[in-house]
Amino acid sequence: MPALRSYSATPKTLNIVFDTLCECCRNVQSIDLHPSHCMIVSFMRKIIQHFLSIESLKVQLLPSPTCSENLQNDGLRHIGRYSQPEHLDLSVCMDLTDGSVEYVGAGCHNLKKRDISAYKMTDKATEYILKCQNLQVLQLNYNDLTGSNFHLISTHLQYLNEFCLNNCKYGATYIYVNYAEKWCS
Repeated sequence: MPALRSYSATPKTLNIVFDTLCECCRNVQSIDLHPSHCMIVSFMRKIIQHFLSIESLKVQLLPSPTCSENLQNDGLRHIGRYSQPEHLDLSVCMDLTDGSVEYVGAGCHNLKKRDISAYKMTDKATEYILKCQNLQVLQLNYNDLTGSNFHLISTHLQYLNEFCLNNCKYGATYIYVNYAEKWCS
């Protein structure tokens, strides 16, 4: 069997083939999930248990606050059990909070690219982001950030070379002006 390295699925397809993938394709390095209902948490557990060499995980658009809450409180608690992923994209997962960022920061220390746009994330989450010290790309678009802790990002994330703050609730212009000098020098 060829070495499958990437998998993208909607829930209908995922439901049909995921167990087979878990058993025969353990070397998958990239998974892109497009959920349309609350089945994502059970798949998150399977991903963690079976795909130990995963480097990229993308979960797109959870349809309701209930699903997002389940992902935050259960699925992301488990994501910290492996530290292999280099890319985590949870953009547009509705209603995830600072606690979601805490789970990822506690266990995914090898992350190089992280997109946590469109959360209800506040400045408290900055402290958890700092635990992912290998970050090269950080996208925090569409969050409720004021920038009060961004000085910590510029001093703790030494490999960061792309930092996106589009459409944050407060002070994005201030953030760019005052911290750009630290990253560009």
